Amino acid sequence: MGGLAAFADLVFPARHAIVTPDELTEVWRAKLTDGYDFGNYTYVTYPEEAYRGDGFVYTWGTAPYGYDTILDVDPDAPLSDFGWDNLERITDFCNDSGIRLVLVTAPLPSAYAADTANYQAYVDAMRAFAAENGVQYWDFTLYRDAAALDLGTDDFADAHHLNGQGAEKFTAEFCRVAAQNDAGQDVQALFYDTLEQKLANAPDGTLAG
Repeated sequence: MGGLAAFADLVFPARHAIVTPDELTEVWRAKLTDGYDFGNYTYVTYPEEAYRGDGFVYTWGTAPYGYDTILDVDPDAPLSDFGWDNLERITDFCNDSGIRLVLVTAPLPSAYAADTANYQAYVDAMRAFAAENGVQYWDFTLYRDAAALDLGTDDFADAHHLNGQGAEKFTAEFCRVAAQNDAGQDVQALFYDTLEQKLANAPDGTLAG
């Protein structure tokens, strides 16, 4: 989704100490062939991972470097042109194919969101897009029920990704919200309007702890 801005990360994963330069050929080959088949996920990005199918990699371990943000949100361009273009393509495809689209942001650590300048600009832009296109947007970073979605430092693999344990917690709560939505309930009420409200009233364990 990052377009040219993400090109270096995609082509040179060694930038993040994920692999060494001599392993790059194996990584590229695996990603383009059978790397994501069961039993073939041999070039794991971290030592403690396992491929579970359907694009999901189960990760053990917790954030080793804290929750400092990677990139602040530009309030004038909360998504890149590349991001907007592809979001519009996905929305058009779903509309043309009769697919109900729900836009979802998986929960970010409260400490990471708090450290990200202008995060609210991203939320507002996504909500405006959802309203204009007749779809829903659920940002679980702003989820009200911190007890039900009980996330803390043990649930994030790094500054902005859930580990396997956190993913299991999120999956259970996501399914509950989806079921309520299918039953005709107003699930938008389950989310705070602003990050400021979330951090003041129900931060997760990365900030509250």
